[in-house]
Amino acid sequence: MSRIPVQNLYYLLSYAWDLLSESAPAEVAMDDTRSAPEMLALLLAGGVEALGRRGLYRDYQGRVEETSRLRGKIDFMTSVRRLTHLEARLVCDFDELGTDNLVNGILRATLDRLLASESISREIRMRLKEAAGVLRDVPAAHLRRGCFQRAKVTRHHRAYRMALSVCEMLYELAQPDASGRAYHFADPWADKGMPRVFETFVRNFLSRHLPGAAVGARRLSWDARGDTEEAQALLPGMVTDVTIEWGDERCVVLDCKFYENSFTERFDQMRLKSENLYQMAAYLHHHPLRAKGGTMHGVLLYPTVEADFLHEYDFMGHRLMIASVDLGQRWQGIHERLLEIVRRSGLKAGGSTHGAFQQQLS
Repeated sequence: MSRIPVQNLYYLLSYAWDLLSESAPAEVAMDDTRSAPEMLALLLAGGVEALGRRGLYRDYQGRVEETSRLRGKIDFMTSVRRLTHLEARLVCDFDELGTDNLVNGILRATLDRLLASESISREIRMRLKEAAGVLRDVPAAHLRRGCFQRAKVTRHHRAYRMALSVCEMLYELAQPDASGRAYHFADPWADKGMPRVFETFVRNFLSRHLPGAAVGARRLSWDARGDTEEAQALLPGMVTDVTIEWGDERCVVLDCKFYENSFTERFDQMRLKSENLYQMAAYLHHHPLRAKGGTMHGVLLYPTVEADFLHEYDFMGHRLMIASVDLGQRWQGIHERLLEIVRRSGLKAGGSTHGAFQQQLS
């Protein structure tokens, strides 16, 4: 997967993070001489600079300090213990509106990591320094995985979505050096989070290009009833990657499989992974459209590099397609391939908006 052009990573992330309607430094996507971490670094720098022009997110943070001007609540016990009254001062506990908050702290901490990385070119580090100047009054957050859960984008700082998404990906890719003070960044295609990114990309892509269909992840119920509530609670959840529904007439269940090798090999014979077929069988069997007599198709979709295959089967009375999408080709080819798979599955794909997307990025 490391041979995938960096511009394709940019397009893929733009869909996965649902950024097509937001401004982003488009020139990053068109330069394949940069590494993927450098592309992410430039995305972050451009995003932070845009936030600076728009105005950094501000919220109220609790403060406790000695002051000669009464603010908020007076902490009498601490004031007496410190004898602050001898200097005409009191310890006050108050809320202050400012940019010192977790959201901005994550941006600052990520910029600092990039600036300390030798895997980032001098040219890009200069751009990162300019972006860090926007956050000069913001202390860096102590990055932990839980930070990103607590910094979920709300309507108050929606403009931070792209920058926070880049920070989270860079956090997952960061690998400390022997000193523990600097970082280098791994290939994002080898990251364990990429299967989820690819799945979200496919779902958002199809949602955008199939305006007449309902596209999303669908939770299905098992055709099973436990003899007790405890037994019923033991049944695992069953959620599809992508379900495309056209009313009560037709449905495509698409499962994304992000593997280094799409097939297994046994006795010099390539085989489909049996667990993938079992999973698709469960989805098709439990989808409610089956009981209504609607037309159902299944698709197992495998991202590849320089490999192309498309096989179709009569599978439990449904059509099953095993298809690849070559992420190493030009983006236009990826775009057309995904729509071709949908068309062959029996759904009419909406008109291509690739040209409009290209116009947005230029």
